[in-house]
Amino acid sequence: MSNDYEFSTTTRNGTEYVIAQPRSQGEPVRFEAKWIESGDMGGKWEQIIKPVIKDSLMGVVDVDAADGRLARTEFVRQLASATDDEGNAIVSSERQADALVAFLASNGVLDATGGEIVFLQDPSEAEKEETSVSRKMWINWAACVDACIEQIESTIETVEKAKERLENHKQNVEESTNRGEQYLEEVAQELRALGEGPEVPDPADLDSQEEQRYHTLKKEFVFHNQMQEVKTGSVLHNLQNGEEVLSQTKRKLESAMEALDSQSGDIRQAALTKGVFPEGAMNFVNNVGDFTTQLANAQGVDEKAKQMSPEDLESDVASVIGPAKEISETTDRITEGTGERERQERTDTA
Repeated sequence: MSNDYEFSTTTRNGTEYVIAQPRSQGEPVRFEAKWIESGDMGGKWEQIIKPVIKDSLMGVVDVDAADGRLARTEFVRQLASATDDEGNAIVSSERQADALVAFLASNGVLDATGGEIVFLQDPSEAEKEETSVSRKMWINWAACVDACIEQIESTIETVEKAKERLENHKQNVEESTNRGEQYLEEVAQELRALGEGPEVPDPADLDSQEEQRYHTLKKEFVFHNQMQEVKTGSVLHNLQNGEEVLSQTKRKLESAMEALDSQSGDIRQAALTKGVFPEGAMNFVNNVGDFTTQLANAQGVDEKAKQMSPEDLESDVASVIGPAKEISETTDRITEGTGERERQERTDTA
């Protein structure tokens, strides 16, 4: 794709521009050259890459372990409507977006081979090539980590809402249980009142009207007693378990945010100093597909909790805490080794 244009630069009023001349017939396209600039800890192109990565977190983009790609036409379409950190449009048309993508690819920020744009690539490939150009894609991984941190913040809010709804359901079940116990006591008293003694009478000793009432009350008593056993047993237990799982998930996500923030800095430093890609960050790279998928799934946790009916609490709680458990397990994998490395660094400096 980068071969579709010939690039040259010009400066006007102190600003450097790129002139992209299509090799086929067509008018040249101009845009600022700043998008391939890199600073102390990052690159300008992150403002272009990050929105695409955020879409990947919602399942729009194909992200697997150590690989992230999007159809070129879709990448160009997204870029045409994207804004920079200050809210300004990055490009003014899809023609300009297409040329800018080609320019980024020619400078090693993207891989535009074929009909796809690869914006995340196995970091070990850059180490094999030992070129500064391929290392620019490492910055994309740092941008991916940062996008995940932002998504984690949103997921924590979702988990908090789901936990609050579970707590409300638990309170409703407990109140319902108390009302049920009171009703059971009333039914038991009415059953005993059918006879002359203090105990529940033998229906054979009752007249026909009393005997009919006896059987009606007995059915009600058995039914509500069984419902009380369910509420006080498995349902309340599962609700309590759901609260604990969501609380644990929140704690792990908060811990993951700290670990990922450290990994983002490590990746940037390695990219700009030509160091080795951080070992701890490779856990994120190798599990990014699962993690982004589960973050996307977690957005439905609150909605599932919202739609829970009291009759289906036992099964519905499982559907709420399932994604939370998966996130917790993957969070452990992507942050594995980070805590140990930090503890070792503290030991070395002690």
